[in-house]
Amino acid sequence: MLLAISSLLLGACGHKYSSDDPLPPTPAPAIIVGSDNQIVYSLDLQNGSKRWEYNVHAAVISSPLLYNKHLYIFTATGNVYKLDPNTGKQVKQFYVGGNITATPIADNGLIYIGAGDKTFYAIDDAADTIRWHYNTSGAINSSATFYQTNVVFGSDDNTVYALDKTTGKLTWKYAVTGTGTFTSSPAVSDPYIYIGNTNGSMYSLKAASGALKWTFTTSAPIESSPIVHGGSVIFGSDDNNFYCVDTGTGKKLWVDTLGQRVVSSAYASNNLIFVGCFDTYMYALNIIDGRIKWKLSTGALIKSSPVLYQGKLYFGSYDKFVYAADTTDGSLYWKQNINGVINCSPTIDDLNGTQINSSISGFNN
Repeated sequence: MLLAISSLLLGACGHKYSSDDPLPPTPAPAIIVGSDNQIVYSLDLQNGSKRWEYNVHAAVISSPLLYNKHLYIFTATGNVYKLDPNTGKQVKQFYVGGNITATPIADNGLIYIGAGDKTFYAIDDAADTIRWHYNTSGAINSSATFYQTNVVFGSDDNTVYALDKTTGKLTWKYAVTGTGTFTSSPAVSDPYIYIGNTNGSMYSLKAASGALKWTFTTSAPIESSPIVHGGSVIFGSDDNNFYCVDTGTGKKLWVDTLGQRVVSSAYASNNLIFVGCFDTYMYALNIIDGRIKWKLSTGALIKSSPVLYQGKLYFGSYDKFVYAADTTDGSLYWKQNINGVINCSPTIDDLNGTQINSSISGFNN
């Protein structure tokens, strides 16, 4: 009898686990980031140790999306990987189209993303199929944001579009004459939208109609996506300057000259603004006057936009390291080499179903 019981227990254990299929990691908050080495990493928030990695066979420039308990990775070849965020195991793979550099956003069961094939897509999260698409006349590198029932984004055809989130029908569009592209992503502060252009101008548009309110001109292209904080629109330019402009009037409040151009999008918290620069530094600036509170040097330029979580600032650099720094003084908690140049902005998985991401899409938590 004892032998029989022992055999049953051993049989049950043998059925449950296999030496070829190790136990999944214990769920824990993590930072998720991709790079040009074609691998997506999940790193422990406390020490940067690797939890898992997954090869997507293409560069990852678009930031990861956590939505409905799944992790979505959009690649530079147009392939989309749907993963389990805790284990990194693939749930589904499908193709959208064109080079994808924009960051996706999601709402009410739909994932929204623009692509290099000049098309903006709404993807059904449950069916993993395209619900609707809208064709523009240029590649879409601008990440979208929401305004009421619309999804808003820019295109390389020098036009800003607002589409109905449910149907994909055009609500309005605003086109700029002359040279330029909207690679910057829009930020919304009701009732206005703010978006930069490679012609060097920041535009304020009425969110309901797309009508122009004001423009602010810098001396070089604006690739950095703006943020809106406390009545100010804040953004970087390729002219090496970092600007703070009044949202209502478009008048300059202050400007800070940094070491090189600013493509990274800023993150604001507790009267500080955090932004990366091509001069290798991550900066913390006073939001009132732009004075530098601290700066942290990395080994290469910074295009990745930072994300903040529980007093720590997380970001990537072209030196192939992911950094975790103290927001108060810039002291380093840890850095982790992921062996790939990092264009992608990281995402935080806090295990509560809330995505904590950078301001690259103008839709940060």
